[in-house]
Amino acid sequence: MFNKLKLFTYIFCAVASAQGARAQTTAEDAAEKTVLDDDNFTSTRASALGGSIASMADDMDAAWQNPAGIGGFGLGKDSKVPFARKVYFPHILIGANSNTYSMNRSFKSNDAADDPAVAKSLLAAAEGKRQYFRNTLSAGAVLGRFMFLPYYDTQLAAVSAADDNSTISTAYRIRSGAGYGFSFSEPKGLVSVGIFRNVFTQTDVTGDATYDQLITKSERSSFISDNKKQFTGTDDTVGVLWRMSEKLAPTLGMTLHHFNGTKYTSGTDGVDSYTVPQDLTIGFSMTPKNKGEARVAFCIEADRLLQKEITLEKKIHTGVELTLGRLPGSYAAAALRAGWEYAGPSMGLFLNGGLINLEISSRAEDIGAGNKRVIERRLNGTVFVNVAEF
Repeated sequence: MFNKLKLFTYIFCAVASAQGARAQTTAEDAAEKTVLDDDNFTSTRASALGGSIASMADDMDAAWQNPAGIGGFGLGKDSKVPFARKVYFPHILIGANSNTYSMNRSFKSNDAADDPAVAKSLLAAAEGKRQYFRNTLSAGAVLGRFMFLPYYDTQLAAVSAADDNSTISTAYRIRSGAGYGFSFSEPKGLVSVGIFRNVFTQTDVTGDATYDQLITKSERSSFISDNKKQFTGTDDTVGVLWRMSEKLAPTLGMTLHHFNGTKYTSGTDGVDSYTVPQDLTIGFSMTPKNKGEARVAFCIEADRLLQKEITLEKKIHTGVELTLGRLPGSYAAAALRAGWEYAGPSMGLFLNGGLINLEISSRAEDIGAGNKRVIERRLNGTVFVNVAEF
């Protein structure tokens, strides 16, 4: 299954020092907790805003960020929005950290994909650089205030498992399934509540391996088989949006992730099932400039509020978004975005071409487990075809 994307092999061959001490857990747990994203659906818009989108989420972003925004929020009761607001076919996201981008470029320029010797020499030059890659392929629809979203998501990461970089702690995850959700809004459109349910299957491959195990196809296949774990689960996300007044559009957003706990039921002998506890995010935004077709929105958010062991400074995110066009948010014609958080700045661009839409973002993230400080910059790009605009 790793042959579906050649880049998976490239990243598996890449290794990094931990850029700081690894969490005091098993190598398997550290690889997952400090590298792979926890969210079910990555939002390029949220990344550009430093993660602060709980009070502004709409459209596909709402699936994870705040389901109360499904079908749009703050559009106004007189807005001429079609019933089939978005029909994605396809919706493609590719994410990577800056180390992986550089490594992939080097591999291609040296034909390392077809030459293990060259690949191994590049590994030596790349020691000390953490690797990460994510790809999500989906197709779905937003019909009124109902969303349906089948998807196939993969994440892959490599982190040094020893001080001398002799082994690589790898984490690979495939999650596939279908999500569906809806929202309700009162007549004036100032309050909205929503829920999104994600029914999925998940395959995890985690463990430590040597360079030779990952470079050699037969040994890599054996490593995957020996370290594979399979799970099924149903994950619920619940959200509320409240626009307190029309002037300046002060909006409060609250999201409960893993509502009532998400149980991952094991389908692998000898592997225990586990439950991810629910968590809370609260966000606030204002739109002081809302003239003509230009809007400027400011937002702030605090996430992981039920994880008491994490310091407040790691929970706070802020952002600003300039949108152009008749409608706000992801319905706008174009947007410039920027954000700030403990890890550093973020930025992004959105262009709505009607049939074809493009989003890009660059975000500094603190991926350290607990209060460990491990900073890396992650790049996201999203391209989707909105058949509803055809």
